Amino acid sequence: MSGSLGTGRDSTGTGLTATDHRRILAALYPSGGIVSGLGVTGGGGLSYTVAAGVAVVPRGSDGTRVAAYDGGTVAGTAGDSTYPRIDLITLKALDPSLDGSHTVTVSVVKGTPSASPTAPALPAGSITIAQAYVAAGMTSTSTGAAITPGAAAVPYGATIGRIAHGDNTGTDAQDWSGAWTLQVATSTANLPTKRLAEFRYTFRASAGGDSSMYVRLVIDGAVASDGADEVAVGKYYNRQTVTWVAELPAGVHSVGVQAMGNTGAPQATWQGLRSLDVIDLGVA
Repeated sequence: MSGSLGTGRDSTGTGLTATDHRRILAALYPSGGIVSGLGVTGGGGLSYTVAAGVAVVPRGSDGTRVAAYDGGTVAGTAGDSTYPRIDLITLKALDPSLDGSHTVTVSVVKGTPSASPTAPALPAGSITIAQAYVAAGMTSTSTGAAITPGAAAVPYGATIGRIAHGDNTGTDAQDWSGAWTLQVATSTANLPTKRLAEFRYTFRASAGGDSSMYVRLVIDGAVASDGADEVAVGKYYNRQTVTWVAELPAGVHSVGVQAMGNTGAPQATWQGLRSLDVIDLGVA
């Protein structure tokens, strides 16, 4: 029915149901994630400590809950004797109509050991609040598990801000063989949904005379621009910026900028500034 979130029912019982509230929350948050807190840290043994916090937890057609967790610990398991694995630390908002209980729980989902491990499947109705890379032979989560936070919950239409930054402060001559070479690289934050992003490459370079270079964007090892962006280089250390706009799927991504010299002109030298900033523009 029609109504408003946060408004109680009137004396006749007219008003929104819990299902209506969850439908509104699902429209506000297109994906689950962390709102605040819920930091995960390792301990002296095999347990993880989860800080208090709030999360958005979708449950499919039943709508979305906003869950508050008071904090606590959850048990992990020792590392495999041979291979590393990836475990998920998850949170679930239980509902009496679906689970017979009204509480918020955290769990560890154990991955499969492998020379190149991948994350296990996320259980239905749960969100990932952290991912742990469990080294072979791990006996303590404080030293043997590399923990990466889960994605943030982002309201529909909101932007996240800067999602990646990388620097190269070296002063060195650009390769002038006609090959593309990497100038700066970094990784993005864990994106909750497919996003539209702006990539800003800022640099200083100089040459003994009028010269130029070509620059291109690389995302997850693949060229993401046409390579036709030519930048002028002269004898002065002018700061310049080249921008691109591209879509990024949900998750973490490697991003970088490559350059190639104009071999028909004087060789250029980078002058202490090569930086890449990635700015979220919103849902793609």
